[in-house]
Amino acid sequence: MLRPLFAFGFLLILVGLCSGRASALPVFAHRYGLSCQTCHTIIPQLTPFGERFLANGFRLPGARGAFPIAIKTNLAYSSAPDPSGLPKAIVDEVEVLSGGTLGNNTSYWMEQYVLDGGRSGQPRDMWVEIAGKHAAFSATSLFRAKVGQFTLPLPIDPETQRPTETHYLIFDQTVGANPFSLFQPRIGLDLSSQSLRTGLSAHLVAVESYDRGTATPHSGIDLMGSLAADRGPITLSVYRYSGQRVLISARDRFIRNGISLRYRHRRVGLTVLAQQGSDTNANGLGTVTHSSGNFVQASYDVSSAMTIYARNDAIADDIAGFTGSSVISLVMRPAPRVRFTLEAQRTARTTQFATGLEFAY
Repeated sequence: MLRPLFAFGFLLILVGLCSGRASALPVFAHRYGLSCQTCHTIIPQLTPFGERFLANGFRLPGARGAFPIAIKTNLAYSSAPDPSGLPKAIVDEVEVLSGGTLGNNTSYWMEQYVLDGGRSGQPRDMWVEIAGKHAAFSATSLFRAKVGQFTLPLPIDPETQRPTETHYLIFDQTVGANPFSLFQPRIGLDLSSQSLRTGLSAHLVAVESYDRGTATPHSGIDLMGSLAADRGPITLSVYRYSGQRVLISARDRFIRNGISLRYRHRRVGLTVLAQQGSDTNANGLGTVTHSSGNFVQASYDVSSAMTIYARNDAIADDIAGFTGSSVISLVMRPAPRVRFTLEAQRTARTTQFATGLEFAY
């Protein structure tokens, strides 16, 4: 009886050592001489100090500097076979990261994938941001102008700050022949304003109408607006993305409208997001295609080094129909700058298991 148990335990350790995704970003720990736990609980979850540091443009008054660069490696294992023939255990991601300040009011961020999904990678985020404060309506506001390639200002980060191995279905969703998804970073301009007193923030984004890695041509400019209200443990967010793509038969004009509610109190977290959309020509027939999706994600901090996540995702559209998924994930921090994940994903047809080990320096 002991031999099978020993074999199973040994296999679990091997799987853990051949695994990964994550978001340990020790760039600022290097730069300011802090521990990763100053800004994070279990990565990528931010502490209140980490949230303020991010909102302040990566600035820490009076802190010493250092060369602001880090390397992050993700080793991955999944029980599901890869359609392209990759082995189940791979070097999933290797990233070079850098971020910090270029002056009193200017910040920058760079996230370059050397490997992504076991293959040659591309830049994720590469931007420069100028910020300034202004007193208006008896409240101090922070204004920012970000230019470059950046992740869209969604209520939940679809990649770098995602706590699970499994992607959010709603952010990966494409409709018909339109290759657009909210997951991909975009090149353009993001103008934002945040009230430091009331907790209100807003974004106005203009990005190129193009999806990298696809054959669709540049189609002009897409627009996005978002608004968020932070009230202590509760954050309410809304967004609208309006775009266009030149498809084979005609131009497809589309919108994506979303609303999100986040709750965080002590050890418990809850996020609910719902989205609806429409396309004028995603089916190539010149008729409107409707789409929708949502997810509910809950978390519980067992300790300062262990968190459990559970999520249910659902998407649907008039062309592809319904797709659903349920995920449960155990995330642990066995050491600083190390994250270990055990995860199960259930779909209508299969149950898949994954394990992850991330380390960064």
